[in-house]
Amino acid sequence: MKAIKFLNYIAILLILSLSSCIDETFDFNEVEEGLPAEVTLKIKAEGNTVVSRAALDEAIENRVDNIYLFIFDSSGNIHYRRYYPTSDLQYGGSTSEGTISLNTASLNGARIIGIANITTDSSASIYDITEEELDAITSFSQLEEKMVKMHSNSIERAGVFLMSGYVKDGNSTEVNIPGNSSTYNLILSRLDAKVMFYITVDPDPEDGFSDFSFQPKTWVVKKIPSQSMLMEKETGDYDENDANYFSSSILPFEKVNKDETGRLYTDGSFVFYMPENRKQRKKEINDYFMREEWSGETDTGDKVFENADPNSTYVEITGLLSYKFFDNEESKEKEVSADVRFIVHLGYGTGDVNDYNTNRNTLYTYNIKVRGIDEIVVEVESNEGEIDKRPGYEGDVIYNESGSYVFDSHYDRRLIFMNPANITDGSDIHWSVNTYFSRGVHTVIDGNEIIEENMRDYRWIKFAINKDYGVGDNELVKYPGDQNYNDPYPMSETTQGVDYDAPSPYYTTGDRNYPDARLLDIQQLCVRLKQEKENGTNTPIAITVFVDEHLYFKHPITGEENGNRSLWKLTTDKEERTLHLIVEDARFSQDGNSSKVTAQFSFKQRTIQTVYDPDPDREDLETAWGLESVMETGRLSPNGVQNGNSTLNGRQNTLRCILGVDYDKAPNTVYWTELLGTDDPDNPYLLKGDQTAIRACMLRNRDLNVDNIVQANEIRWYLASIDQLTDIYLGEYALDEQSRLYPRNAADRNNQVRWHYTSSSSHSGNDSWIIWAEEGASKGGSDSSIDDNKQKNSLFSYRCVRNLGISLDDPNETPTKLITVTTQSDGSYLVDVTNMNPKSRRTTMTRDPMLPPHNERDILNKPYAKFLVMNSDSDTPSPSYGREWGNLVWYNANAWQYYQTYEGYPTGYRIPNQRELLIMASRLPADAWKTYSASGVFGTSSSKAIYLCQTAFSMDGDYPYDSNRDGFHYNAQSGLFVLQNNQDEKGYVRPIKDVD
Repeated sequence: MKAIKFLNYIAILLILSLSSCIDETFDFNEVEEGLPAEVTLKIKAEGNTVVSRAALDEAIENRVDNIYLFIFDSSGNIHYRRYYPTSDLQYGGSTSEGTISLNTASLNGARIIGIANITTDSSASIYDITEEELDAITSFSQLEEKMVKMHSNSIERAGVFLMSGYVKDGNSTEVNIPGNSSTYNLILSRLDAKVMFYITVDPDPEDGFSDFSFQPKTWVVKKIPSQSMLMEKETGDYDENDANYFSSSILPFEKVNKDETGRLYTDGSFVFYMPENRKQRKKEINDYFMREEWSGETDTGDKVFENADPNSTYVEITGLLSYKFFDNEESKEKEVSADVRFIVHLGYGTGDVNDYNTNRNTLYTYNIKVRGIDEIVVEVESNEGEIDKRPGYEGDVIYNESGSYVFDSHYDRRLIFMNPANITDGSDIHWSVNTYFSRGVHTVIDGNEIIEENMRDYRWIKFAINKDYGVGDNELVKYPGDQNYNDPYPMSETTQGVDYDAPSPYYTTGDRNYPDARLLDIQQLCVRLKQEKENGTNTPIAITVFVDEHLYFKHPITGEENGNRSLWKLTTDKEERTLHLIVEDARFSQDGNSSKVTAQFSFKQRTIQTVYDPDPDREDLETAWGLESVMETGRLSPNGVQNGNSTLNGRQNTLRCILGVDYDKAPNTVYWTELLGTDDPDNPYLLKGDQTAIRACMLRNRDLNVDNIVQANEIRWYLASIDQLTDIYLGEYALDEQSRLYPRNAADRNNQVRWHYTSSSSHSGNDSWIIWAEEGASKGGSDSSIDDNKQKNSLFSYRCVRNLGISLDDPNETPTKLITVTTQSDGSYLVDVTNMNPKSRRTTMTRDPMLPPHNERDILNKPYAKFLVMNSDSDTPSPSYGREWGNLVWYNANAWQYYQTYEGYPTGYRIPNQRELLIMASRLPADAWKTYSASGVFGTSSSKAIYLCQTAFSMDGDYPYDSNRDGFHYNAQSGLFVLQNNQDEKGYVRPIKDVD
């Protein structure tokens, strides 16, 4: 089932903005050759762009740092050549418009060619092309066949763009140079295309849909060229034998907007750059939808297309489409949800369905309107021997008739009611599962049938029938223990001898005596419901649902443990897992890529998100930590963290604060029933006692051995430390919009700008370290957080996290460091962030003294994989510290604005961006920041300096900020990383440079 944009339901409008060229009128008369000639070239790079978080502004895209000029004669021999650095370009107020004057000889049929932004020690595009390589060019034909390769496979750009262009006489690239003064326009074109996607919701009012929303998940670009011809060809591009292609990372949407309620999606977008890719169709077609017809996948996950060239670039987009509608035939409202996936081949710029070309120096804008899922259902329901009518558009469609539940990635519970009377006499009951390990539908016969091995990852949800445990219909069953479940498929020899018929200790002690009560999986529950139906039960049965955390310690199919180290990489950063109790037949499309289910109950669980690199091939990275996505309780008190003595180890802090500083020695007297409530089914996240964030993280855990005593190894989810909160911000591009600390959209900006997060790290006394997420990761103490009424803010957001890949036998093992710092022989520091998810790293190096202008939300505010920090004697400019009339003075400190143009750093070094300075502030050793002393009549004093970064603040001047909040700085003396409060706050720069 494959179909991308579909008539009346998903419409795609391609709006193409093509760069224009300025033609000059020339004299076609031949000239006398060999005479002295003075040529003036007006150089211009053209192309209007729209700015987004991933896109650079027009001034950067059009910037010309240097240029290499060729003049060839009519035979293709070199007549003139020279490299012009930045200092030789005469700019007229814009770095994209310069002038060069040169002396040469008059010539007929000359070709004047410019190659701009070649690789130098201080500047580089993403393509590798040097002055020495161009010096080796000996003829026009050699230049014409020159192919350049990208030094890193990336769809991001961090600096100048490689450009090339001709002086033209009309449409001709040949001009006559007379023996006197002459002026020509040299128009430069970027080798890259720029592609923008906008996805909006546009339901047809006549369909009567309500609560219509599309929740975008991911996008990925496939078949991106790793190379480009230096000069544009008339047709086609490079020799395929010399070509390589790559896929981008699977990325979240850059921008997501919601309606005025802050609930429903309205639109979203993303942007990327790529080399031109001009391919011919494999088969000629007439129907637009057949552009995306495909028949299978390669081992690398690339689609095998029927009509498009195998190396044509395409985009895959996923999302969750949901809405409600009234079913007139059944006279009741139904809820629809669909995990949809659709494919868009680039091209179609000419309106020709056979056009798959992506041209250089061109802006492509794709507008996608999402209107409904009916076309998916039509395909699924008519899949018996029929041809796919909508190739490229596929999905799993679910009609919910009773209840749909979405759980976060941690342990969870919920009270539901199921009525056995809903089972139609003589009909079968089905259940379906969709996880990383299993996908399919099972028909329940008598409960004794064998479930196919590849379907056995269904046991992550258990059901406790309340009456079995003597629990009323208005309460939640307390978790009765892992051993209370009779597992039909034990996953190892060690569990095959376990007595699963043993009763739950909790429900057979004191006044509780229910030895026959058992947890049921979905298969066992279906059998029980059929029995209840046969016994005449016709009223709803109260059932407590228990959901395991979305983490595997054993492979659910094979039972292999694999050292408990790598299974987290298979499920983190992936699709949710789902389980459905089905009241109608489930159907799959002929190609198996789509399904349609009518379910009485649906359960979906989000995956654990992580800022670490989840690549299974990273054998050197075994352990990590991940985070939840939803703060179910709302904001809570930051108190109770006085024992949290670590800025990095949040689990240790939580253990010390919940169980005491001697948690690993003294017997515990903290009871689960003193923390978690069970008597309010409408509030499954009810917290007994003090309503603090650190206690609330216990709601994400479970009494696994059912002794009601909180053991250290049962505290798996814990309150993040201050450095972990900072790291969530550092790595936020690896997280979907829902998981990020600052849910930035129009509704949030209008209703709640401030998002302050408390940590498990103690700041002073009972106060905690907090971060201001609206400022990225500015940090301070909870006693300094001020609300709109200028009063101390007593309630804070929080985030619970969990260690990954660590054995349950050794829960105190600490995860691998996200960032490592190594001191070099000269006192400099090598910062390595390669453990961070590649989505959160800048994929292109820069050699410029500064990155292009950006703010904290731009992708330029990412670190490169590795960067070098100069030693403590390298503060720039060299600080001068002294006393003046008794006051301490930094004499040559400068404000944030000063460093936006300052370039006095050693070659290759630059001012750090905000995230790089955050990393330096949280990871460099204390002595990395030099102490400066001043002596005088008032005595001697000493202090460390303030350090600035280049990054601007996106809300400078926006409510509730005044216009003095330009950028960010780190106070090495106080340890505070903050947004500047006024333009008089001055400091210095510790230079850094990207390294391989």
